[in-house]
Amino acid sequence: MGDGISKQRGDCHENLGTAEALLFLREINRIAFDMELSAKREIQQQKTCLIRRLSEADEAFLLDFEIECEIQFYLSDDFPGYTDEISEVAAFEICDSVLGSEDNWNEWRFDQDHPLATEHFCYSMKQLVNFALVRGDGREIEKLLYIDRVWCDVKVWLQRVASTSKDRGQKFVSNKGTDAPE
Repeated sequence: MGDGISKQRGDCHENLGTAEALLFLREINRIAFDMELSAKREIQQQKTCLIRRLSEADEAFLLDFEIECEIQFYLSDDFPGYTDEISEVAAFEICDSVLGSEDNWNEWRFDQDHPLATEHFCYSMKQLVNFALVRGDGREIEKLLYIDRVWCDVKVWLQRVASTSKDRGQKFVSNKGTDAPE
């Protein structure tokens, strides 16, 4: 579910290095990190249940599973030139090994002259900032300061396969009893 973000941006879109902009980016980072932690807990619970099902002798359907996590960032409609087509700033699939990681993913931490050098980025924030920089039209960085929602999807795919007579004796190998790939 989405999480509302403070509308107290003021004129911080003029410069990422202003105190107001830094406070707002910290808020986005905190919300994204909280989303990561919640998603990680949910994925762990889902995996535990699904692995248990895989080990049950009377399991009728489940042969394998996959779990994915996607975190999305959305623009406020007060962004200059906002349209529904540009409402999604960025969306990233994230593997659970980096979700909620305490690592600092801020690539500017080694550049002491950068206004964000001292910030501790969660993985989602790093992806968001890198996405904005790669797009590089100038407005992508400005969009960071107009994000008003962070959304998280955890998707679970329950998988089953059956062979036809054309299979010629080849067997499908499952990950039964192990952690399914993500």
